[in-house]
Amino acid sequence: GGGGGGEVVGVGGSSCPATDAIAVSLQTVENFSEAVSSTITATSSVAPCSSISVSLIFSGQAISGTDFQNVTTLVIPANQTVGSIELEAIDDNIYEGNETIVVDISAVDGGIESGTQQQSFILQDNETQPTVTLATSTTSIDEKTGAATLTATASGAADENIVVTLSGSGTA
Repeated sequence: GGGGGGEVVGVGGSSCPATDAIAVSLQTVENFSEAVSSTITATSSVAPCSSISVSLIFSGQAISGTDFQNVTTLVIPANQTVGSIELEAIDDNIYEGNETIVVDISAVDGGIESGTQQQSFILQDNETQPTVTLATSTTSIDEKTGAATLTATASGAADENIVVTLSGSGTA
């Protein structure tokens, strides 16, 4: 049976807050780098008698399952007001630059979302921006029949094409 004031009387006469009286919010998420993790924490306004399941969705430049592990649920255990998960970055050895991650609560089972909960943070790339070196197949060529091959080599992989713009100078 239900007690007054938004409480439900549990087994043994203990009172539990009604699920629509438990507001769930996300705490600030720290920026983190590839090959490490950051903690995503949700808090409830009161300790629930049974666990609260918080469904998460991710957006932003970083891609779930490619740039960081794919997680979808965070649990606030019964009789506690805090639940957290570790969000682990995937070290891919590809230069991407820093990427934004946005996490939102998509659903709450056992409580309600406290307004719109959204946290934005940065996944910091641990690779350096590639540099490009040029090499030539020869240092001189015949003006009428000669040809030379230029080879551009990047020091590392990147997630986008590396464009090399050439310009010429000299007396030929």
